[in-house]
Formats: sequence, C-alpha cells, structure tokens
Amino acid sequence: MTKRLIIPTNGIDVQYNFNHKFFVKWTNELEFLSYNLKNKEGEERVRENAFLSTVTLGYEFYDKFAVIAGVGYEFEKSKDLRIIRLGMEYSFSIGVNWELSPELLYDIKEGSHTAITWGLAIGYRI
Repeated sequence: MTKRLIIPTNGIDVQYNFNHKFFVKWTNELEFLSYNLKNKEGEERVRENAFLSTVTLGYEFYDKFAVIAGVGYEFEKSKDLRIIRLGMEYSFSIGVNWELSPELLYDIKEGSHTAITWGLAIGYRI
C-alpha cells in the first residue's frame, strides 16, 4: 500500500561541484519519527528512526535553483529499503563562500511507501 508521510530528519551532506551547473551530493540522515505502515494484506510493521544514505546528481538551471535525482538505501531494524530520490533546492549566499539551502525532496521507498522531506543545509563552496 502506498502511503505518503512527512518525516523530519537531520543529516549531513557532502557536495562536489563539477562546474557552476552540475554537482553530485552524498547525503546521510536520520529520521526523527516512528510510524506504523500497513501492507496490502493488512499486516502492520513499525519503522523506527531509520538511517538514510543517498547519492544524487544535481543541475543548477537558474541562478542557484537546482533539481536533483538519485538513489540510495534506508536502513532500519525491521527491513532495509531501496530509495529513489527526486527534489529541488535553492541556495542563498550568507557570506563569502557560505550558503544556506532549503530543499524539498520526494523519496520513493521500494515496495513500501513514499516520503516528502524538507531540509535546510548550511554549505561552504570551495
């Protein structure tokens, strides 16, 4: 059964910019939510404080506004899930080389559920 959830997370990103348009990002985050899911047969299982690790490619197509897409895994004691991640982000300059980037992500968790995640990253461009 597909179910949509809004899940708060905290994590860390490592980003490498190939040029001023393309980048790759490795994200690791921890969910701050426990929730129950029901499958098609009505069986329930609890997802508790899952850890997500994803790799995404990004394209900055308009003055610090970027779209991202990638894959990863969600690790949790009851069952690990593969993830397809789609999203967008916008970077604000907050000083020399420092940025603040709000992001909105949509995760498709294989055979389980989907999740919408919003984030706020602080970054330093080299």
